[in-house]
Amino acid sequence: MLATRVYPTVTELVNRWYNNYISKHRKQPLQIRLINADIIPEKYIDEIEAKDITKALDTIVARGSNVHANKVLSAIKQSFNYAVSRSELKINPAIYIRARDIGGIEKPIERVLTLDKIKQLWQFLSNGKHNVSLQITNAIKILLLTGELRITKLNEFDFENSLWTIPATNTKTGITMRVHLTKMVKSFFRELYNCSMGEYVISGADGESPLSDRALPKAVIRLQERIGIDKWTPT
Repeated sequence: MLATRVYPTVTELVNRWYNNYISKHRKQPLQIRLINADIIPEKYIDEIEAKDITKALDTIVARGSNVHANKVLSAIKQSFNYAVSRSELKINPAIYIRARDIGGIEKPIERVLTLDKIKQLWQFLSNGKHNVSLQITNAIKILLLTGELRITKLNEFDFENSLWTIPATNTKTGITMRVHLTKMVKSFFRELYNCSMGEYVISGADGESPLSDRALPKAVIRLQERIGIDKWTPT
């Protein structure tokens, strides 16, 4: 007779960690949920060794996503710490893995476009021949709190009073923000509002969930290559 397994699988652990802790205590739990798609292959948690984790992280680094690899490492450490805290494991297999040895030390870099480059970008996005979706086009044109914009819901806009209210749950400071909308910016938001199929201003591929946090950076990289402008990152 086979012995019954007492340990959860990695997927079971991550789902329980997310549902019991992350979704209740983090301001932007969805972003962490997206990270979990890259977590190590399906195994029971007592079978996981440091080499399994580093192998998965090395795969992410190999595709050029060093920062994302460090985020995944952080998520892995937290989920296994959760298992240790509940006496499901005695030691976290990721405890001695350092971010600097995976994705490297992250150094903030300020990249600023000149007015000429901004004009060049706008002209390209306005010519109608770029095959970039309206959602991505307007998000790039607005360049306003794109992290918050990605998870903004339709009911957070007051077009009559030209106001965008960002709830505290969606801000890094945990404080409600109110952003005045100029006439031009409001016109961009109205276009997004009118083409949205779900509750989010910028819907993902399924038309219901918010846009992936990778979609905008990927679009920016493609535009940089096609237009030939300096590298920059949306705010």
